[in-house]
Parts: sequence; structure tokens; C-alpha cells
Amino acid sequence: MDLERFPFVGDFRELEYGRPDGPSLRAAMRTVGPEHERDLVQYLRSGSALFCTPSAVPDVLSSTGAVIGGLHLLTDGNWLWYSDLALWGS
Repeated sequence: MDLERFPFVGDFRELEYGRPDGPSLRAAMRTVGPEHERDLVQYLRSGSALFCTPSAVPDVLSSTGAVIGGLHLLTDGNWLWYSDLALWGS
């Protein structure tokens, strides 16, 4: 699989593995989610794993930095994203 041809979603600058020039996760936060938020979160969770790591993912949006899961690279065959992207939407 040629990973270079797949668009990537979720490379937020606040994340350890994000891009310094990536979008801000904090700026993307909303008090009310979009109408189809549950469907979107379920879709993100149902992606196929390409790579799984033993890395623990801290919640960068909380003051405690509690671990929210492991870090996996997921795909739907068209897009790539990290598994924690669905965890912030829940």
C-alpha cells in the first residue's frame, strides 16, 4: 500500500505525533457537536487497522493527561487517521 497517496486527517499540532504547522485541536473544539457526530465517531472507530503500536495516547485536552487508548493508524481505503481521533469525539 502506497501511504503517500492517501490523505491524512488529524495531524493536530498539540499531539506528540502531529505536525507543528497542523491545525489546532483546541481551536476545533465545539460545545455542541455536529448533527451526525455519533455516526462520524462510529465511522472513525470502524476503520481498518494498518499499524498498531503499544504507545499509550494521553488526553491532550484534559488537565490530567489521562491515557485514552493505544495508538493505531486506521483507514477506510481512501483516508488515513489515528485511532484517538474518534476518542475525542465521544
